[in-house]
Amino acid sequence: MIGAHARWPKACTALLDSDKNSDDHDKLNSDDRDKLLRLIGYGRVDDAALFHSLDHTVTLLAEEWIGKDQHHFFELPLPDIFWAGRR
Repeated sequence: MIGAHARWPKACTALLDSDKNSDDHDKLNSDDRDKLLRLIGYGRVDDAALFHSLDHTVTLLAEEWIGKDQHHFFELPLPDIFWAGRR
């Protein structure tokens, strides 16, 4: 979850952005993204997103242990309005 809510600071993307036109992470090429991951990891965590749901992101907190080479699935009941494309 922390990785999903982390962003690279603009100074870091500007330093390694070979196109020099991007402060948007989606515009970085894969080589630049790999360099950033190796150098600074996932970036700075957005504290606001960790414990609260945002407009387009839901946060699920679970206190469980997931072992090596294992996974865990959660089933969540979603209201019908979700499938209709509305909030």
